[in-house]
Formats: sequence, C-alpha cells, structure tokens
Amino acid sequence: MNKIFRLICALLCAALLLSASAFAAGDGFNASLTIDRSAAGQIRVTVADSSVLAAKKPTLTIHCEFAAAYVSFGGSVIASALDTEKKEISFPVAAGGTYVIQSGAAPSAAAPSAPAAEVTVPVFSAAGKVDASATVTAGTASVHVTDGQLRDIVSAPAAEAGAVEVDVSGLDGVTAAAIPAGLVDAAAKAAGGRGLEVRTRNGSVAFDGAALGAADTGGTVVVSVAPVAHEKLGETQRNAVPADALIVDVSVLVNGVRVHDFSGGSITVSLPYTLKAGERPDCIAVWYLEDNGSLTPMNGKYDPASGMVVFITAHLSQYVIGSFPFSDVPGGAYYYDAVLWAVGKSVADGMSATAFAPAGVCTRAQAVTFLWRAMGSPEPTETVCPFADVNAGAWYYKAVLWATEKGITLGVNDTAFAPDDAVTRAQAVTFLHRAAARPAPAAANPFADVAAGTYYQGAVAWAAAQKIAQGAGSTTFSPAAPCTRAHMVTFLWRWLGK
Repeated sequence: MNKIFRLICALLCAALLLSASAFAAGDGFNASLTIDRSAAGQIRVTVADSSVLAAKKPTLTIHCEFAAAYVSFGGSVIASALDTEKKEISFPVAAGGTYVIQSGAAPSAAAPSAPAAEVTVPVFSAAGKVDASATVTAGTASVHVTDGQLRDIVSAPAAEAGAVEVDVSGLDGVTAAAIPAGLVDAAAKAAGGRGLEVRTRNGSVAFDGAALGAADTGGTVVVSVAPVAHEKLGETQRNAVPADALIVDVSVLVNGVRVHDFSGGSITVSLPYTLKAGERPDCIAVWYLEDNGSLTPMNGKYDPASGMVVFITAHLSQYVIGSFPFSDVPGGAYYYDAVLWAVGKSVADGMSATAFAPAGVCTRAQAVTFLWRAMGSPEPTETVCPFADVNAGAWYYKAVLWATEKGITLGVNDTAFAPDDAVTRAQAVTFLHRAAARPAPAAANPFADVAAGTYYQGAVAWAAAQKIAQGAGSTTFSPAAPCTRAHMVTFLWRWLGK
C-alpha cells in the first residue's frame, strides 16, 4: 500500500489546529497539524510528533494565495516549486517538524530542490542497533522511527544505559540530521541522563544529560555541522580569521528556532581536521568566532589517532580550527591556554610571527597595555599624559593615560612611568587589584616575603585568594622579581578569561 498521502489545507484563519484524515485508504489514523499565519507573508506548519505518521513518511501539500513561495526547514530551503495555477506547494515532512512557507522567490544561494531520497541510518543504544529510515532533502536527513524501534531503544537495563547515537555520517552531502521529538525523548530515557550523539560526515555533536534535557521540548531537533566559506564571513570576522583556516558552523534548532542556552549542560564537538604541511599536532587550536571578529579559545585538542579536534562547549556557534602560531608555546605549558586566550582576544601580540617569548620579561608598557586591552580598550578621558617619558605617538600611550586616570598606576615618580623597565610581580598584581576596584582579600596573606604595610600586600593576598597568582614557592611570592610575559597573560586570563 502506498504510504505517501496528501493533506490539502485551506489556510483562511490566523491560527488553526487542524485534524485531517490521511487519504491512504485503510491506514486508519489521523494526522494533526498546527497552522500559524500570524506573520505577514509567512505560514508556519508544525506536524504532530506521531510514530505512526513517522512510519508513513508523508508529503504535505499546502494551498496558499502567494504569487511565489518556498519552504524552509531547519534554515534550509527544501521546496520552491509552487503550482501557480492550483496555488499549491508540496514537500516531504517529518513527524514533529516545523516548516515555514514564505512568500516570494527562494534565496538565490539556494540550489533547486531535488527529489527527497529514502535511506536507512543506524541508531545505536545500549540495547543494540536499529535501522531507522530517513528522508534526505537539501542536505538534511529527517530520521523516522516506529513505535517498535523506540521501544527497542529504551529496552536496555538501567545499569547498562548509555548515550544514544544517530549516525548519518555515511550519507554524502548531508550536513544535518532532523531527530523527531519521540526519538529525542527516547534517547533521554534510554540514556538515563547520559545523552545523545549525532554523527555527520562533517563532525559529531554529543549532548550530555542536561543539554539533552534543554533540547527535549517536544519538537524536532535539527543538529547541523556545516563548513563555512571564508568569504561568507562578515568583514570583521574575515579580518580576524586566516583565509586557509577551517571554519565550521555547529547549530541546534528545535522546531526551526536556534537554541543557544542548554541549561548549563555540556556539548562535546568532534571535528575532522587534516594537518597541513609543517603543522604540529600539539599546536592545533579551536576558537569560538564572535560576530565582532573576537576569537575565544575553546581548549580544544587534536587527537592524532582519530584525526579529530575535540572540544567541550556550553553553546553552539561558528568555530575556527587552525594552527597556533607560536612554536615556543608548547601544548602542555601552564600558560598555553592563557596565551591562546590573550592572542584570540587581541590582548597580547607575539614578539614575532612565530614566537611569543613566554619567558621574556614583561615591560611596564606591555603590562598596562595588556590590562587595558583585556578591559576592552576603553577610551581615556584625559588627553595629556603626566609622564615625560611617554610620548603621544607611543603604542602604549592610551593605555598609560587610562591606567593613570583610573589610579591603576602612579608611575615610578611624578613625572616618569619607565615604560621599558621590567614590571615586577608585585606591580603586576597591584595593577590588576586596582583595576578590580581594590576588593578586600578573602584570606590572609600566605607569603612570608610580603611584609605588612607594603603597597602590594592587599593585592598579593587578593590575587592568591582568587587563585590569580601563585607564589614562587609555598611561602614566598618574590614580589621584586621581574614578571614574565607568560606570568602576565596568565594572571589576566585567570582573572578575566578563565
């Protein structure tokens, strides 16, 4: 018996809950739709999440009074062939899915819609493997499961429960998987809070129990891992990202709406990466790419055995994978993440294109400039610097002006700042303490070489209590010792970036 049926919907109301009988004779079920026409020039259709409906893999035909129209699902155009004589547009649907019918021509970047392909995808759980059917349209595999398959997925004993895996990585051209609400709910139950993993050819996305709970709101969950061309970035993003870097957009949509907050849950993202000639495995890094071009390090690690870059995040967006430029910053160094953060946030530059000089002495000019940049490079209100040794054209001029007017630095005397002198460890933590508005220490000073009454006593006690700075030993801080560049960016990262 033909399992494809058609529903003709006359959309004459602003919002309507419609129950329509399937035209497949003898199937004996009804399909429910929620029709919303509250937005001008747009119709939203949500298909009820029904395992019976999922098994039928229906095609929906919508009647609409548009001169031209297209249908999108999960942000991708899946149909654009409007029958202008009948005013109808047809497209395949998945149980629990939300589809947007938009007036006008489909975006020019969208390729002409291709016929939906029927395939089989494996779904793994502690109970074993089930072969679910799926409909592939416009790069999205809409997974369909029957009631029997759902029962199989949740049938493992609780002690053996684990994450459910949906694997569409064997499908060419598929960048996203649409998981019906019933399967998401089954994954939550079968996993016992352990999560759901979706594997695509471009990478995998694994939700822990809390993140899965945030996505399990009764709608279709579309997980997408798609490469992004450098020229498609905004101008500020293009300027911040090397042209040969790998850029990937990782997203989750529930009923067509992108989800950013996962209620404190964690998402593990694994992305395939091919090392370029001369790239070191321990220098591969991952950054979250913000709209303004700022890069936030994600503490990602490259696994040579699997050829994957793996990182954990609490939100999903665009990510950049590339080689960390400094050969003198090894992956296991205590300051590695701090340097990654400082460079990504444009807080600190290298001493050359390939060297950061972590053991090099940090100058007073560098220290206040790093701090000023970490605070957002605020524009100083003063225009005249009180220090004769700080020239108006110097790269650190605004930073010193700002630090002076905020009381962060007083100079080495009334007329000299000594920009090229080494900043001491005492001075460095004092700059941070003053920038933080001089909070009271949460614990007593633990260092024998930090005397009571010194200008830096409170700053050192605060930095130690906040785990911003550690001592040179268990009872010594070495306040007069020069602060290295690695120390300075690490202090800043622990305070502002970690």
